[in-house]
Order: sequence, then structure tokens, then C-alpha cells
Amino acid sequence: MKLKILAIITVTCSLSLCIHAEEYTGSVDSKPVYHGDGINPNMKRLPGYTPLNFDTKDYDALEGQCHRGNLRRDGIFPVSGLRSIEGLKNDGVKWSFDTGGKVISSSVVSDNVLYIGTGAKAFIALDSETGKKKWSYKTKGAVYSSACLYREKVYFSDEAGYLYALNQSDGKEKWKVKVSSTPISASPGAAYGIIFSSEGRRGSSMFAASMSGILLYGFDPETGKKVYQPVGAKTIGGCQGLGSPAISEKTIISGGGQRYSHISLETGKTQALSNQGSATMCVGGISINKDGYIYYNTYSDGKLHVVWDSPKTLLRSQGMFLYPKQEKSDGEGGKYPGHEAGSQPIMTPNGKLFSTCYDGNLYTFNKSGKGKGHRTQWKRSWTFKFGGMNDGSKSSPSYADGVVYFGADNGNVYAVDAKSGKELWTFKTDGPVISSPWLGDGVVYIGSNDGKVYALGKPPKEDGDQEGEK
Repeated sequence: MKLKILAIITVTCSLSLCIHAEEYTGSVDSKPVYHGDGINPNMKRLPGYTPLNFDTKDYDALEGQCHRGNLRRDGIFPVSGLRSIEGLKNDGVKWSFDTGGKVISSSVVSDNVLYIGTGAKAFIALDSETGKKKWSYKTKGAVYSSACLYREKVYFSDEAGYLYALNQSDGKEKWKVKVSSTPISASPGAAYGIIFSSEGRRGSSMFAASMSGILLYGFDPETGKKVYQPVGAKTIGGCQGLGSPAISEKTIISGGGQRYSHISLETGKTQALSNQGSATMCVGGISINKDGYIYYNTYSDGKLHVVWDSPKTLLRSQGMFLYPKQEKSDGEGGKYPGHEAGSQPIMTPNGKLFSTCYDGNLYTFNKSGKGKGHRTQWKRSWTFKFGGMNDGSKSSPSYADGVVYFGADNGNVYAVDAKSGKELWTFKTDGPVISSPWLGDGVVYIGSNDGKVYALGKPPKEDGDQEGEK
């Protein structure tokens, strides 16, 4: 089958350049995906699996219910955030809670309850206003995955390879299932009555792994029974279950490593988004915004990629990814700077891109005003320097009301004006901050490797100086 293919828009962390997309035609050997009977000829039932019927009109983005704010994983929060901590008590600390283990997991806050995993092999729920513990659940492994709230349950994974379902109200276990023999740091997603989970990474580490398959499975939210997997799930090589599944009305993207899998809910086709080259690892997760842009970072070369997703223009087959051309106005000749980017970028509603990098910078790109859709062009804007070489950030930035928030390996949490690049405030923790911020009205929630979960903002009225209970 011949499809019109788009080159990925790419940008290196330290090069100043204008990035653009070009059209190509390539051959894609797509494997069918099972979504149910009678929807599409390319969708078929797997023996022994429950029939699944997806109607994209029933899509729910789960705003405010899952990692990065919604199922698209876009990191955009429709709240006021915390533009200033000046004049606040306790250096801006509303409350803190000591978990007893490093906190790489990111908060999910809903109905005045904060849900988060810990390195102490526990998943906990805290009162988001006071920091007091509501309940705690002991897991098989450390929990670096973040929560997905769905149908009054909380779903997450752990480093022992389990997927869990707990009651949101009391933390009692509904079920747990062994998904992988390797750690799962990715966060699950819930859509169309299915809990989608990555299988986890293969090999001894996320950087030295045997990569094969699509590595995405679906489970019944009530029983934990596996009800979904793509046909030919072990036939597309180069994928790892590193990134949290991103789900839009028409697309599911999962995987990581050298490639991501793209599952179209409109056609039932599965394709592989290739990054061309075994050294080009994707570990920071992938996002889909409301306008049809798919964007992510590749770890090894420090690039930010943007892809246009539409029914007529699907993702490219392996080998169709094209790096920036050699002619560069900055005279660098297209050489890669070698600065890794392991975070997940964001795109604001006006199309501005933000990404942290391991080289100690927050990079931004504005739309240049030329082209639209897959022809959109971006141009390098301001850069905010917060660290040195290899002293950067693995924390994915979050955005609310004109401010970008992120953590860094130097232990700081930053708030930066999205328009000017001016630092608004900095908060210091006692360990690297890999966790990503969850934003509320007048509050920022974030974890640190010092073992604490922090709420930054105005202290609770009843007891502003008391630290949350352990």
C-alpha cells in the first residue's frame, strides 16, 4: 500500500535553526489491529479475546485524571498555576510529605486527593490541601509510574512489572496482573472501557535492551483480564514499552526505544514511527495535541520531533525519518550536539514548543507563520539556562496561564514566563527533581528524589507550618 509520508520535524538542543516538514511517498506494510467486529475490514477478532467496539465519538480525554493532565499527555493545565511565591510562608511550601523513598512518579490530583507512587515500594493518597495521608498501598516494586483515575479506581504500574487497580476511596486492591518480567515506568491510560498499558522495557536497562514488538496491551478495568493486543504484536521491531500511551480521539501511540507504534482508531492500521538508527532512543514519552500534532524527544541525539497526524497522512514506515539537512544557517553543518533529551515536550495552545534538555537549558520554538498542518514551520526562540552540561533536566515541563514549570537535576523547581523566558521563581529541594509538575489554582505539586512530595503555594488555613504526616 502506498501512503503519503511526512518527514519528522527535528531540532537539536543547541542549534539555532528553522525546522520544516516535507512530503514523501513510502511503502508501509501495516498490520491489522483488533478493535471489534464489523467496524473495519482491517480489524478482526483475536481468538479468546473479548469483542471490542470503539466509537471515537465516545472519547474522553480524562482531563485532570491522569499523568500529564490528560490522555493526550500534553502537559497543558487549564488552571491559574502559581506565578509567584513571593511573600508566602515557609519559602512557598504549602506542605511536604516524606515518603521514605525517592519520588520519580508524578502527582495526579483530583477531588482534593493527590495520588503518587514512591521508591519505597508504595503507592499513596494524600489530602491535597493539607498533605495528610489518606491511605497507602504496598507494591511489589518501586513505583515510578504515575496514576490514571478511571471509574472510581486508580491504575498504575511498578518496577516489578505489575499493573494495579485500587479503589480511589480507600486504596484497597481490586486486582493486580503481571504484565512484564521487566520494570514498567510508563503510566497506563484508560479509554473506551479498556486500561491500556505498555509491556515495559526489555533487557537489563532502558538503554541496553532487546527491542521487538509493539508492547501495548489492554485490560478489563473491572477484572484485569487481558482483552486487547494488536495483531502481529511481536512483528514490528525496535519498540520498547518506555513511554506512557498517548490517546486521542483517533490515535493510540505507545512504545519507545528506537520506534513508537501508531494505532489508528479510524482505520485499524498499526504502523511504526521510526527514528532511524539504533542510537536514537525515545524515552521521554509522546504527546498528541488537539490540533493533530504528535511530538516527542529522542534521547541520544537531543532532538525534538513534530509529526502531523491526519487520516490522509499517516506515520512513516521504518527508514522514512529524515534528520535535518546539512545546510544550516548557523554553520554547524547539521552536527548533533550530543546533549540528550529524556523529557516530554509541550506545545501550548498557540503552537509554541518547550522542551528541557540534559545540557541545562529550556528550549523554545515559535511558529514562524509559514505553512499550516504538516507544512507548519517553527523557529528557535529564547533559551532559559538553568544548569550546566550533563546537569540538566529529565522532568517534563507543564504549562498553565502563560507560565512553564519544570524540575531539574540540581534539585530546583522552576517557573518561567512563557513569553519572555524570564525566571519567575525557583524552589530548592534536597535531591534531583525528575518528577513532573501537576498544576492547580495557586498551587504546584511535585516530587523529589529527596523522598518528599511538595505542594508549593499558600499554606492551609488551619495549620500553615505543619509538615504532612508520614
